[in-house]
Amino acid sequence: MEKTTATSLLRDDHRKVEDLYRRFNQTQDYGQRVGLAEDICKELEIHARLEECLVYPDLAREGAPTGMARHFGDEHGTVKRLISQVRICHAGQAPAFAEDDALVARIMASIEHHIQEEEGTAFPRLEQDPDHNASLGADLATLKMKLKMCPPVFEAIDVEVPARVAYNQWTQFEAFPRFLDAVKEVRQLDDSHVQWRVEIAGKDFGWTAEIYEQIPDERIAWSSVDGAINAGSATFRPLGEGACRILVEMAYEPKGLVEDLGAMLGTVSRNLAAALRKFKDYIETTCREDGAWRGDIAGNPVDPELARQGLPKEEPGTPRPLPGL
Repeated sequence: MEKTTATSLLRDDHRKVEDLYRRFNQTQDYGQRVGLAEDICKELEIHARLEECLVYPDLAREGAPTGMARHFGDEHGTVKRLISQVRICHAGQAPAFAEDDALVARIMASIEHHIQEEEGTAFPRLEQDPDHNASLGADLATLKMKLKMCPPVFEAIDVEVPARVAYNQWTQFEAFPRFLDAVKEVRQLDDSHVQWRVEIAGKDFGWTAEIYEQIPDERIAWSSVDGAINAGSATFRPLGEGACRILVEMAYEPKGLVEDLGAMLGTVSRNLAAALRKFKDYIETTCREDGAWRGDIAGNPVDPELARQGLPKEEPGTPRPLPGL
């Protein structure tokens, strides 16, 4: 039986997404299109996380040109923003064929360009050492199996305040315990680092999150840098002048038995939906934000040190944070 190599696994991912897009274009049934679009999004999320966790750090350690990880990370950031827009579109009550078409087409245009670059520049480097390619492939296959068991959780809600007001309130991280029963304490350490302490399914978790992307009134994305491994994003979309839709996406490191994962995901999803309802009640009642943090941070989900220098931040084998959504 032929071993799975890193490049064969990643190529298979590329071909699968291309096939899903062909099927998306072949059907006019809106329900099927929504399902296929979400399948494309999920496949791309898992693929991106595999590359950000294992492939790009490996390329950097093996002497890839400085900036390669940053470049690919920038492309991932673009696709992740578009994925959030697809999910916001699908959260609406009425079918949106034209917008759906345009967003998925933009994702695939970015992906096709990314595939050409990756298969033309990164893959030949990985294939120079067959044994290493096979070893990395085994690691990717193991992580991929775990990620499929623990997909990102996302919820959306419409709020009757302008996007600017909702965004400003969301950036008041230390106020989160008002809306999330699971959140016990939040401390903003500096402009881009926030310390969290939460309780989920009766278990305590703590972590420090780094905000790697911040676009005022539009989007915030973060990834843990220590403690419980997780990542997430919040995207804000105006619905006219006085309302907006908020989409929150969260991902966690798969741990424990499958049954525990299912219970954890169910709990996280319920907590997230309840938290958004509480946030909606609070902001619609007050109709104003408590404050605002309106910094601008470029959106690159690759490890910040790796993205800046094209070099690994830790020694090989050191656990790394889950890349951002």
